Amino acid sequence: MNYNKLRVIISGGGTGGHVYPALAIAKAVEKKHPDAEIAFAVRRGGDLSLTECICSAEGVCCLQATDLLLR
Repeated sequence: MNYNKLRVIISGGGTGGHVYPALAIAKAVEKKHPDAEIAFAVRRGGDLSLTECICSAEGVCCLQATDLLLR
């Protein structure tokens, strides 16, 4: 495991208003640190969430919040 690699997890409030500002932050981090691992924490209740749909269209990884608790 590379402990020097920047790893960022972004989460929001669940209403969708956070998605585009958070994507802008993710892109700024990516620009400054091209090798950074960036992921959005999402809560899934069956269907894909709005955050997941937007992030996958932008090529950003999404991790279920429950998965993050187990790592």
